[in-house]
Amino acid sequence: MSRNSPLRLFVIGTGGQVSTALDERASHHDVEITALGFPALDLSAPAEAIERVVLEAARASNAQAIVNSAAYTAVDRAEDEPELAMAINGAAPGAIARAAAALKIPVV
Repeated sequence: MSRNSPLRLFVIGTGGQVSTALDERASHHDVEITALGFPALDLSAPAEAIERVVLEAARASNAQAIVNSAAYTAVDRAEDEPELAMAINGAAPGAIARAAAALKIPVV
């Protein structure tokens, strides 16, 4: 199966291992990436705000899929910041999934 146009991905998170690897390989595989990270997208914000930002940005970029490469990874601090860890790794992915569902595109 061949495409006539590049695959358009909307990537959440910038500067990490996943987003960097995607960026490095995208041009070699006919993939266009639009990425959004902190502070433009604050995954500790209320879920409704996250959903709205993701929906608007993914729609504007004509994304065919959303890749969530952002996470709270400070495992040693998670016990001291449980609300922040849960917001970023729990509530935010739910909001991202709702935005993807509204756009009828997959989320990874």
